[in-house]
Amino acid sequence: MRTIRHVTQHGATRIGPDELDAARAGDGFVWIDLSGPSQDDAAFLDELGLPELVIEDMRDDRHLPKVDKTGDTLSLTVHGLDVASLQDEPRTLELDCALTAELLVTWHDPGVASVQAVGERLDRGTTGFARPFLLLHRILDVMNDVLLPFVDHLDRRLDVIEEDILDEPTEQTRLELYQLQRDVIQLRRVVVPQTEVVRRLGRDRAPGWQDGDDALVRDLLDHLTRMVTLCDSYHQLLESATASYRAALDDRLNDMLATLTIVSAVLLPVSVVAGLWGMNFVMIPGSEQPNGFWWLLGGTGVLVVLLLVWFGMRGWIGGGAERRAARRRHGLSGVLEVPVLGRVLQVPVRGTRKVGRFARRAVRRG
Repeated sequence: MRTIRHVTQHGATRIGPDELDAARAGDGFVWIDLSGPSQDDAAFLDELGLPELVIEDMRDDRHLPKVDKTGDTLSLTVHGLDVASLQDEPRTLELDCALTAELLVTWHDPGVASVQAVGERLDRGTTGFARPFLLLHRILDVMNDVLLPFVDHLDRRLDVIEEDILDEPTEQTRLELYQLQRDVIQLRRVVVPQTEVVRRLGRDRAPGWQDGDDALVRDLLDHLTRMVTLCDSYHQLLESATASYRAALDDRLNDMLATLTIVSAVLLPVSVVAGLWGMNFVMIPGSEQPNGFWWLLGGTGVLVVLLLVWFGMRGWIGGGAERRAARRRHGLSGVLEVPVLGRVLQVPVRGTRKVGRFARRAVRRG
């Protein structure tokens, strides 16, 4: 779908192709939005006088994020997450932009939510876009804002996975862990290349560049840099969670083997005694005694009890090792003394576990 808007500092008006020349010659600039473009749209851009290389880059949707300057035209390729795909498997959509002193062209798939949102706000009467670069900054800024709910959701999913690993890891925990790793990698594939694109955008200077535009570029770069930091943090946390998950599975396997070993060790002497007295011989000690069976049963019971007592003394059963470790931890202080500006704050030790999550969220929201 082709949408042409004549944008001034006081608002935007939709116009037709026959009004395009008059709008470009007047005040403000023209924004041509091509959503789901076709071959006719490529021919239309050729009539506008855009360089052939820029049009060819727009038609090819397999480019990595990049920025090029061809004559008086700045071309920009960025990627964003498809909002409709976040419920299943996140996928990226490409946005191609061409910028001149009096023209902004956006070429994208219909799922790019940032362009749609900015266009709807212009149609509702949003003002303040005196130059094409200001509108381009708003589109890129909204594209970054779309990532924030996705990052929040990643953070909540990571908290749930960590609780599952500490409580009782299951096969679903493993699947969620691997899916979260793939989502973090997908997010990093979006934000890391675009950080360099925005950095080059400030270095190459768009047409109609003004002194205050440096602050706008730094604002975009700050958001993307924070995203990259979060991706690296999530990657490290996921590696730690993966190691914890495997350690938890090993602990469960060790507990199962320990239980089976203890049961086997307890039943082994009983099996030996039962096998000896179950042999097909006539003269077996105690076979002619009226209470021989009960003496044999009591002897095996005493043997089992002695084995269990010995296992408990060794710390193999009964939780003796846990009780000794608890006595060692009992000597630790329950609070931390933190000096702050001449005062000493008493911080509960149990609350220090939340510091990491709070710092992670503060970095994201800062």
